[in-house]
Amino acid sequence: MTRSLFLTAALLPLGLWAEIKVQDPSKPREGIAVEQARTETGAPITAKTGNDVMSFLTGDRSSGQILSIDPAKGMLFQLADAEQPVLFKTSRINSINLGTTGGGQGGGTRVNLTNGDTLIGTVTEISAEKVVLDTWYAGTLNIERMMVKSISAGQAAAKSIYAGPGDMSGWSRQGNGWSVKDNGLNFDGSYGTIGREVKLPERSLMEFTIEHRGNLQVSAVLYCDNKEASGGNAYMLTFNNNYIQAMRVTTNEGGDTVGHYPMRNGLKSGARIGIYTDKTTKTISIVIDGKVVKSFTDANDFAGKGNIIGFQGQNGQVRVTDVKISPWDGRLPGEEGKAAKEGAANASKTDVCTFANGDIQSGKLKLLKAGIATFTTSFGDLQIPLERVALLELSQEEAEKARKNAGDVELIMQGMGKLTLKLTSLSDGAVQGESENFGKGSFNIKAFNTLRMNIYAERPAEKKSEW
Repeated sequence: MTRSLFLTAALLPLGLWAEIKVQDPSKPREGIAVEQARTETGAPITAKTGNDVMSFLTGDRSSGQILSIDPAKGMLFQLADAEQPVLFKTSRINSINLGTTGGGQGGGTRVNLTNGDTLIGTVTEISAEKVVLDTWYAGTLNIERMMVKSISAGQAAAKSIYAGPGDMSGWSRQGNGWSVKDNGLNFDGSYGTIGREVKLPERSLMEFTIEHRGNLQVSAVLYCDNKEASGGNAYMLTFNNNYIQAMRVTTNEGGDTVGHYPMRNGLKSGARIGIYTDKTTKTISIVIDGKVVKSFTDANDFAGKGNIIGFQGQNGQVRVTDVKISPWDGRLPGEEGKAAKEGAANASKTDVCTFANGDIQSGKLKLLKAGIATFTTSFGDLQIPLERVALLELSQEEAEKARKNAGDVELIMQGMGKLTLKLTSLSDGAVQGESENFGKGSFNIKAFNTLRMNIYAERPAEKKSEW
């Protein structure tokens, strides 16, 4: 005979909840165990340690493997140090950093929606009502045209040169300030550097998410020729509580400031940083949470002489996660349609096509099928091959935005995309959900690196524990 009880915060980390079966005290004690987890077909789930990291709203973290989510019951998670999976209340969970790797991108088109989501795939058809997107991770999605803001080709489909970190493999460090834990680079506040070699192209994008506490002083290092990302010939982008500073560093001349940008409200913890570098123009642009904040141009020769990227820490507690290095096509986020907006006075009421060569045409996109767009202009219809199009901005005169739902989650894609949907289940490597943008869908979890939950909830005050 068994009895059920609920563990309190005194027994488990804050935010953790589970029903435990314990033996009747009158019987011989056999230990404590969570009831055997099973799939929807009833088959037992074999417990195994994974690379997922679960973060609670309280700031606590646990590593292991996500097994399933049922919004009505909770999330089943295999903790790294537990024999059986544990059921957690979804209302306590902030996010899961998914340890998925190897998700291909398939297709070179980015569909930007009115609610801020971005879907990646191949656009096969556009009609008056729908935008049809073929994807490797969700099959065919029929997106409501009124929910689409723009369609662009290129960078979204670029494969990552590097994505991590999972462990210290390939990284070299100087000092003991940096370590790798829970799929992130952690800096404890004592001076140190950490770096690794990647094959940096002429145009590159370095992305990472940064969490911090205390007096922030951390630098991202690019195109360095020193394996620990310390000294040598490189560029350093320093982030602190007041400004961003770009510096060129050479072995002969030391450090020299290229420029700086004041941060009036500071850099928020959890910000997503993008560093876009073009060696040919000697320009480095900083993008924070999807917005271009500053571009720096070096008046001298390009300082970087190597393929090392990394980080240098001086102050504060810092955690860097989801580091990605990928090729860049030269266009910055939010600027793809800048020329079109400047050249079409009535852009909100018309569709605007920006060609790959920079030409711009406003009018009405009637149809896209078999790779040919039919674009109506004041002087007649144009038949435009899709490969000649860099950006299509759709009229927003009758645009609508998907409504928010209490059960919405946010999925961050491996290739710069983002998806919001009302979650119905997660099991067997598939995320099931629905959205007013496209209806119901099933998504391969390998397409995503982060699952964010309770996305509209107010976050409590930051916990002051160590990482």
